[in-house]
Amino acid sequence: MAWRLSRGKLIALFLLLILITSSLSGFIFYYSVDYSSISFRIESGNLNNNATLKRDIAEKEIGIGLLKTLEAWRYKNFNDISSWPLTQYPRLPYEQNISCLPKKFGYTREQANQLFDPIRIFKTCSFMQKPIIKLEKGQLSIKCKSPESPEYILGESPSKELFGEVEANIKWKRYWIPIDTEDSEYVFAKCSRWKTHAVLTNRFNLTSSQRALNITAKLQKNLKMKEKPRPLSVLLVLFDSLSRQHFYRNFPFTINYLNESVHEGVYSKRFAMYDFIINNAHGENTTPNMVPLLYGHNILKISQKLEGFSIKNQNDWWKFREIQEEALWKYYEKLGYVTMFGYDTIWDFLSYYAGRQILTDHVATNFWHAAKKVYGYTDFLEKQKCFGMHNSHWYLLNYANEFLENYIHHNRFGYIHISTAHESSGTVIRTADIDLKEFLERALYFYDKILDEDVVIHLMADHGKHSREWDLRYEGYLENQLPLHIILANKELIQRLNADEVLKHNTQRLVSRLDWSLTFRHLALVPYGKLGIDSSLYQDMKKNSDTPYAVSLILEKIDDSRQCDQVDIPPHYCTCIEYIEVDLNSTSNQNVTNLLANLGIKSLNQRTKINELGEFCNVSVLNKIISANVQILKDFNGGGNRIYKVLISANEDPEAIFELYGLAAVSVVIPKYLKTDPDGIYPNETYYTRTEVADYEMVLQLQEIVRVDTPNEGCTNFLKSINKTDSLCICKKEYSYIDISGDSD
Repeated sequence: MAWRLSRGKLIALFLLLILITSSLSGFIFYYSVDYSSISFRIESGNLNNNATLKRDIAEKEIGIGLLKTLEAWRYKNFNDISSWPLTQYPRLPYEQNISCLPKKFGYTREQANQLFDPIRIFKTCSFMQKPIIKLEKGQLSIKCKSPESPEYILGESPSKELFGEVEANIKWKRYWIPIDTEDSEYVFAKCSRWKTHAVLTNRFNLTSSQRALNITAKLQKNLKMKEKPRPLSVLLVLFDSLSRQHFYRNFPFTINYLNESVHEGVYSKRFAMYDFIINNAHGENTTPNMVPLLYGHNILKISQKLEGFSIKNQNDWWKFREIQEEALWKYYEKLGYVTMFGYDTIWDFLSYYAGRQILTDHVATNFWHAAKKVYGYTDFLEKQKCFGMHNSHWYLLNYANEFLENYIHHNRFGYIHISTAHESSGTVIRTADIDLKEFLERALYFYDKILDEDVVIHLMADHGKHSREWDLRYEGYLENQLPLHIILANKELIQRLNADEVLKHNTQRLVSRLDWSLTFRHLALVPYGKLGIDSSLYQDMKKNSDTPYAVSLILEKIDDSRQCDQVDIPPHYCTCIEYIEVDLNSTSNQNVTNLLANLGIKSLNQRTKINELGEFCNVSVLNKIISANVQILKDFNGGGNRIYKVLISANEDPEAIFELYGLAAVSVVIPKYLKTDPDGIYPNETYYTRTEVADYEMVLQLQEIVRVDTPNEGCTNFLKSINKTDSLCICKKEYSYIDISGDSD
């Protein structure tokens, strides 16, 4: 049954419903929210039946003995806290003795306007359209104008969700009468070739609810908690390829809304926000950043565990399910959370480290595989991506809202990964501004007016903005290495954690992916008590990190002396140390830059050989050195460790641009810095440098190669057709014109 409520009576009735639920524990409440009215639906279900646990899996994960070191929450009145306003160029404490404070954070306004068309605008997807799909209580109805013939595609069962580059098998069916969608979470419907709409919805899962509530209840009992754990929602809203600066350039409506509502407006007494300014990436793309954040270990360690296993071999999938036991979502599940994962990619990136089958209660991935066939969707398109009435990213944001609303009185953890910025023009991300603002309006309204629970929303990115020119300027390098991360949380939670001062301090210090991983694991414990900085549990969590310098950002202040190497950030990705332009006319500079260029060419050809691509990829020959820069890590009389960054082109395709990173150090020092190199892809060579004080024997090792330009699409398609991926390959001409694009209808 359902009631339509006026807003004036909403809160009083909601309190009454809570009183009822205290005696009717077998009932589950969930909401379908809009801003004109709110409907409550009540479904009966005994939450205590069929929810036996093999054993206390939280105990198995971190030990009930360690959990018992959590302190009981002491509810009391705290002094109010205030949020700092979101501002693109905040003041940093340069007057203090802090080791890492970048002088710049990305492109200037003038540079950005040269790179990203400042006047490009986009229409709303719903312009001149009316909805044709109605999905109510699991029943699908389609309304078309005569003589149009409606057709539909019903999504597969959630149990068949697959992650990454997989082909969707879709078939349009003729619609005659309303359809029972059963457990499917998505539908496509069309009245004509030019009128195709979509629905993606999060459906309440009773089994997941029972498991989460029973784990929570068991932990409450084992920890002898006097009060029920206060439910917590942790939601990661991640935008691929979005630097902090690019967020400020392209989300004016969202920023204005947060400043007007959270900083000083209607929600200023309820919510707080924190903008992390020196949020340093660990690599230039998704995997070196998300693997340590999700697993708590760097990409090399996870790669070693997966060595010899492939997502392309279904017989190996068990290994990826096993590795996921270390992932954030499984950690949260074991502590009594309902979990959700959504990612709008159709390619293999993170899937190489997570597998095809994501082990969360809700998974939203197949919707975009089908959208590739229905709309010609791909995340690299330099045009607006409308799925009927809405932008492609809207569906994930709406799915996340529904997930939060479906599981009141539950702990919940969600991760959504949005790829709107994953294209070269740098402008399509503007289409996400209004949709993100509306997502936040709905979420904050829900947690303020409807539900008194704890919530932490992370607006974040894996790495910063890529553009065709990003490596040609120091500012572009910074854009890529300083991704967005803003925390939104209810003030009661921040006050209970006594975290405001710590968070504000940490927003102005160097932050790593390992810090975030530890912070997320700390947050998972919050319903069960307060984690002490000297507790055995926290110290055990720190020991399990790749570095003892990682901290929970809501518990421990980052030391002012922190350096990149202390938190596993490679020196060539460290924003603390400025790159200096190298004079290519200097003979001494020419020696080292030419050496690095030749090491890079040697590595490119060795990689082609190792990947068995010699038949398809050209042998690379150096064309020219375009530019060079250096980071001086340590200096003594002209010697010392330094990172060289050299940009080169190759004869086989002068438009193919490669960025080479090389570490140079005195020969007696460099052994402890050398990358292991069994395959010969990180070659090194000795050279000599003469200064006014002394002559030094130096060793230069190639540390990394990054492809700067966008690889030839035909070459990329061909490599995919033979199950190969190599962005560094310059295909021979006969393999550069392959088209394997999917049907767009």
